[in-house]
Amino acid sequence: VEGKEAVEYKARLIEEVEADIIVGIQDDEVLAPILETVAPRKTVICESPRFVKKRGRDERKLLRELCYKKYLKNAKVRSFPLSWVTIKGLPLSFVSNYHNVKQMRSLQRSLGVKIFHYEEKPDKAFVVIGRNKWINEEQISKFEKECNKKLVILREGDEEGLLVALENARKEFLGIGVIRGIDYRRKAIKLYTPVSDEISTIHVGKIVLDKNMKEIVSPSLISDYSF
Repeated sequence: VEGKEAVEYKARLIEEVEADIIVGIQDDEVLAPILETVAPRKTVICESPRFVKKRGRDERKLLRELCYKKYLKNAKVRSFPLSWVTIKGLPLSFVSNYHNVKQMRSLQRSLGVKIFHYEEKPDKAFVVIGRNKWINEEQISKFEKECNKKLVILREGDEEGLLVALENARKEFLGIGVIRGIDYRRKAIKLYTPVSDEISTIHVGKIVLDKNMKEIVSPSLISDYSF
């Protein structure tokens, strides 16, 4: 467990699975920050066997990439209407309403750039524009002053490569997949996955993979704003 983000991730994982008992294997009290976060759950802590080799960061990354290839074997691209699935882990809910549509059209006219999707949250407004399009800082500042919201600019394709976990309606884990893209015009999401069962929920993570199932160092922009 290295760094604050690793501690927060492990703590969230424990909360998500609603663990009754936590079993940890550690050296030199490295799990202490996690245990403090998830107290007062029951814990069983064991010291790491001396003969077990500690894997380095690069070795762990290589092993993860081998697992991606293993569990994505025989995968194919499947398309799902956004209205058919629940997507967790992205800042966008993809729910259209009259206000969002009206605001998107108004903003599109004032900015002079095609907007694929517009969505508001209590303190932010998200705009999805083309891959190589830009909005100047003056226009962004003007919008933020008028609407009293931070304007977050996302681009078509920011979601590509994000690793996802797939569940059915009974919240049973079905397998993993990779986002190939979101079609904002047709309101559909494309996944590269070996899962052929009916999918109810897509859990989006922060790991980004290239077409060869290698982890990309720079995270996708859209994952920086996930909930």
